[in-house]
Amino acid sequence: MESEPITRVGDQETAQADREVKHLKKTLGRLDIIFLIVAAVVSIETLGQVSGFGAETFTWALVLAVFFLVPYGLIFAETGGAFTGEGGVYIWCRKAFGRPLAAIASLLTWVTQPVWVGGSMAFIASETWNGYITKFEPGSVTDYVFKLVFIWLTVLAAIVSLRRGKWIPNLGAILKIAFLAIFLVTTAIYAARHGVAGLSFHDFNPTLAGLLGATPL
Repeated sequence: MESEPITRVGDQETAQADREVKHLKKTLGRLDIIFLIVAAVVSIETLGQVSGFGAETFTWALVLAVFFLVPYGLIFAETGGAFTGEGGVYIWCRKAFGRPLAAIASLLTWVTQPVWVGGSMAFIASETWNGYITKFEPGSVTDYVFKLVFIWLTVLAAIVSLRRGKWIPNLGAILKIAFLAIFLVTTAIYAARHGVAGLSFHDFNPTLAGLLGATPL
């Protein structure tokens, strides 16, 4: 009776991973991937804050596209194409540096999510609901219940099977595209009726304030 080979740090896959891969099913199509990218990259909730920095926002967007988004995408495409094992960043770092550093890399990848969901997004959702749907006092029991429900709905959306859960970001991407289209159309209508303020070349000059303010958003 042959025993399974002993796997060490840096091996291609563990025996258990090999068994699990056989049960994986492809659930994301090309259109799903596009929607996931739109849902992840397009941030409508920060448009108001970004627009406050004026024309230099376009300058910093171009800088980010050239020096961050495109190289970042190429790195992930190359690495993901070369190492196709299930696990993404964890697998890549495990092959290069071992399990402990791979675990740290995974932690750093996801550690911002609790702050983002339980912090900014929960408060934005609460303020939006309070301002446009149903009024409730900030800091009240209703406010806390709303934020807790929002957080747990986000958690459930993240752990549900990908076959069903993919429709949540897909719907979000479709709504983002629809909202952006509405914004563009209404802006064009307003510009046609009332005109627009001109922008000079100087307005596009990047500043430190724009770097510190617009770039993180």
